[in-house]
Amino acid sequence: MDKTYINPVLKSILNVMRTMAKMEVESGKMMLRENNKALGDITSIIDLEGPGGKGSVSVSFPEIAIKKVADVMLPPGMPRDAAILKDLAGELANMFAGGAKAKLEKKA
Repeated sequence: MDKTYINPVLKSILNVMRTMAKMEVESGKMMLRENNKALGDITSIIDLEGPGGKGSVSVSFPEIAIKKVADVMLPPGMPRDAAILKDLAGELANMFAGGAKAKLEKKA
């Protein structure tokens, strides 16, 4: 794992969660996964491509976590059904990837 690529993604995730979801989150221990199985109930994947290479950002939320994010980010009274929660996870992944891409492009 090359921290040149990991750290911009991690910083973007922490920033988006702090600013958009009003949540302070912490990074756990980094590890390489042996399979592509999602760890949460709702997962989104965003591809990244630029002059320095290509890759993807995936985010996987347990249902209880994405519902807490929804309570902060979505208007009161808006449904919290599976389709809405999947859309929210996709929007978060897009924000994570966008922030990471901006940081990575500065280094290229």
